[in-house]
Amino acid sequence: VQALDIAVQAIGAWPDTLSAAATDTLEVRLLDAHGEVVSATDGIRVRWTSDDPAVAAVRGLQGEGDESPAELERLERQGSIRGLSGGPTEVLVTVERDGFPSRTTSFPLRVEGLTVVPSDSADLGQLWPDSISITDTATVAVSVTDFRGDPVPGLALTWTSSSPQSLQVTGRPGTTEALLTARRAGPAEVTVLVAEPGL
Repeated sequence: VQALDIAVQAIGAWPDTLSAAATDTLEVRLLDAHGEVVSATDGIRVRWTSDDPAVAAVRGLQGEGDESPAELERLERQGSIRGLSGGPTEVLVTVERDGFPSRTTSFPLRVEGLTVVPSDSADLGQLWPDSISITDTATVAVSVTDFRGDPVPGLALTWTSSSPQSLQVTGRPGTTEALLTARRAGPAEVTVLVAEPGL
């Protein structure tokens, strides 16, 4: 079976690191054995996937149905990537053509997880308290940042208590704050799970 002699070449500066919850758009060009750009009119199809879908979601861009052939070709050569969780993966670009074995080119990528740390609370004016008296309440907050230290907005936070009988935790929707209510004496640990809305 004749091999599909087409090379996949990245256009522009591809990131080797992406933050969880961040997105980027990547683009490739296809070259034949002579280094000439291959057109979509040659029956070539491009498929975008992730080596580890739990780390990064990768998909090809899609049009709305009213694109010209040139615009559709440009879209097929573009892929969208979204970081999901920390870890290494590869962006896989697979070239397909009827009658030929497919050919896949991989581009390494590392997704860096988010950092969640206690931050100042508007109610307390200080970091999280070590203890709360029974029946008392306190408002606590966290700060979510990417690997560059930049704040990451628009995330969904899930707050839980290791001992709800001792400490009740109620997250405030749309914020990075939660209300702590002490119910009875005893130790408890508060856990904050960060996710993108809809995931």
